[in-house]
Amino acid sequence: LVVLKMAVCAFTAALLFRRWLPQLGAAPVTALAVLYAFGGFAMLFYQNLVWLDVMYLFPLLLLAFGRLRRGKPLCFILALSAMLVLNFYLSYMVVAFLLLGFAVYLLLGVAREERGHLALLFGLSCLVSACLTGAVWLPALLQYMGSAREIDLIGSLAGGKLTTNLFT
Repeated sequence: LVVLKMAVCAFTAALLFRRWLPQLGAAPVTALAVLYAFGGFAMLFYQNLVWLDVMYLFPLLLLAFGRLRRGKPLCFILALSAMLVLNFYLSYMVVAFLLLGFAVYLLLGVAREERGHLALLFGLSCLVSACLTGAVWLPALLQYMGSAREIDLIGSLAGGKLTTNLFT
């Protein structure tokens, strides 16, 4: 299963590199894809098979982001939804990357008059994806929010002190 998932990682990475770097030939694209598949993340986390799902979905998410920039949000919604469903506990890193990467892209790579439309499209696409996958991540979020000792997490943080008096 590890070998199959890493092969899928190489395949999706090859799709991404072929799209982003069309001037490269087949051999350099294949080499980059294999390097991606056997990168540090895969070697470090190959014991957790579900964590490799993020690795093969990430190039598809980047390709879908390219389609979103052209005004076609469906692939982005589906790719982000797949990330949220398969690995909701790792998806916060993907969402953080998307937010930071989109902000940099918006500031540096988009004309000023197009920023509002693209930001709205990105926000609505993320909202649709969050609504589609809420059944997966919302129970875990609610459980986390209610996991403080006697009151919920927000209440604990709001009413707590910087340091606590815990005697052990």
